[in-house]
Amino acid sequence: MDSFEWNKIAGAVLGVLLFVVAVKIGSEMLFETPEPAKAGYVVPGVQEASTSAAAAQPQAEQVPDFGTVLPTADVAHGKEVSQACQQCHDLSKGGPNKIGPNLWGVVDRQRASHPGFDYSSAMSANHDPWTYDKLFVYLKSPQEMVPGTKMSFAGLRSAKDRIDLIAYLRTLADSPAPIPAPAPKAAAAAPAKAASAAPAAGAAPAAATTAAAAGPDFAKVLPTADLAAGKDASQACQQCHDLSKGGPNKIGPNLWGIVDRARATHPGYDYSSAMSANHDPWSYDKLFVYLQSPQTMVPGTKMSFGGIKSAQQRINLIAYLRTLADTPAPLPAAGK
Repeated sequence: MDSFEWNKIAGAVLGVLLFVVAVKIGSEMLFETPEPAKAGYVVPGVQEASTSAAAAQPQAEQVPDFGTVLPTADVAHGKEVSQACQQCHDLSKGGPNKIGPNLWGVVDRQRASHPGFDYSSAMSANHDPWTYDKLFVYLKSPQEMVPGTKMSFAGLRSAKDRIDLIAYLRTLADSPAPIPAPAPKAAAAAPAKAASAAPAAGAAPAAATTAAAAGPDFAKVLPTADLAAGKDASQACQQCHDLSKGGPNKIGPNLWGIVDRARATHPGYDYSSAMSANHDPWSYDKLFVYLQSPQTMVPGTKMSFGGIKSAQQRINLIAYLRTLADTPAPLPAAGK
């Protein structure tokens, strides 16, 4: 077969190919179908590209108001959560560095500053203190906050777990970091609500407010208080305090003779500067207010107890604490 015949075959093939391409282009022009605005059937597990891309964008987590959440945090639960930390860190005072640095006094400690530990260059690049906010963010995902850190811990997704853990870590210090005042917006909510419910002009709401702040009439409520229930309530106190005469100071000072004792005066106990700023006696009224929310009455106190919300439980507890003395404090006169 000569070259002329091969040229005819090649030309025929090329012509067929050009015809097929022309038919395809023409059919697409004649029968063009627009894309549907919405899929008629969604296959489970498959998302549209735009939807999945939007979902992939993480929502920024709001840092809590630590002036509000720390006083009510569950320190015991935080101690349980800290078991995860202890796989790599020692938490005791003067304890060694392990895979990670010792965490005693970590709250408000400068970042990458614990003696003797070889920090990564990523962690050493910043020496700002470990504030409550920074710990909250870091404990969620260490690698996201400090890319390149040696800490391989995946993080705690639960905000409550992190708050409780931070509340517990705060107690691991000779002088725990002060708790900030509640955010102004939260603090202003209560007065605003009270104002909306205020009585008409001429009424005397101020007197009622003062009476509520002062607590109940202890001359009436103490004689009928349930001492047995108060003793049961004192079990919560005994996690940090000794109640026996001559007993030791523990995390908190000994509470024998606490009623009418001058504040921050028990021998041998290292009180916080916040508690030591006032030496007025622990009257019934003051104990009643303090036991409801220690951090609210004395911002910066080392006492991390969340408080007793029930007024009757506080009355019962105060009645029981009154008995823990060689000479119990006298009952006030009726109406005072």
